[in-house]
Amino acid sequence: MDHHVQHSKRVNLSHMLVNQLLTKRALAGDKEIALRNRAERRKQHAERMARICTEEIHQVVVVLHQQGIYPRSIQVAKQLNNSHILRLKEARKI
Repeated sequence: MDHHVQHSKRVNLSHMLVNQLLTKRALAGDKEIALRNRAERRKQHAERMARICTEEIHQVVVVLHQQGIYPRSIQVAKQLNNSHILRLKEARKI
């Protein structure tokens, strides 16, 4: 009977170790997926902001030029839907 108890303990220990290993692998996979998703969201955000900056700032600059106004950043900011766009590095490239 002592032999059966030891065998049972070893089997239980083996199951625990396998479960721990599988759990660690699953968590590592979840982290990898989360990191990929976060990177994709950041990329989409950057693309969206670049598009907004380019389109909206360009439109404002054209309108200011048509009005005979030099498009200084203050003038452009006053015309934007969100004047904080000019703080973004994407907007400063334009």
